[in-house]
Amino acid sequence: MSARAPSRRKAATARPPIDPAVFERVNSVIVELAGGDTDRREAAALLRENYLKFVDRVAGIANEQGRAFADEYRTAERYRLFHQLGATMTASKLREGLLRYQGANWPRDREKPNPYPDYDPRFVFYKILTLKDHVPSDGHMRAIFRLKGV
Repeated sequence: MSARAPSRRKAATARPPIDPAVFERVNSVIVELAGGDTDRREAAALLRENYLKFVDRVAGIANEQGRAFADEYRTAERYRLFHQLGATMTASKLREGLLRYQGANWPRDREKPNPYPDYDPRFVFYKILTLKDHVPSDGHMRAIFRLKGV
């Protein structure tokens, strides 16, 4: 089945998107709920998945390109965080640091609230990997930096 663009009528009646700050706060609460034991982590994963489906439904399921609001939000937020770090480091240094964090600290940090102070780059690394547990290639990272002239 191919993805269809939403009809004009559906687009006109779609509700406005959820404020990204609200989305971020709910996501933070879900991460806090994850706690330490397996049952809590599984419950938090289920809550996160269903919350994203809820956000998509409230936002009108998909935008004009057929992408879910939640996916677009996560991508835009990741890019914003990359640009934030790009003000102080190159694309390759950012990628190296993110890969190092993903291999060393992320496995231990992923189910806890962000344990780092906001001036520590790992604070932002944590947020990036919470949005999507993936480190872009060097070429993709440079392309992201070019989007805002970083």
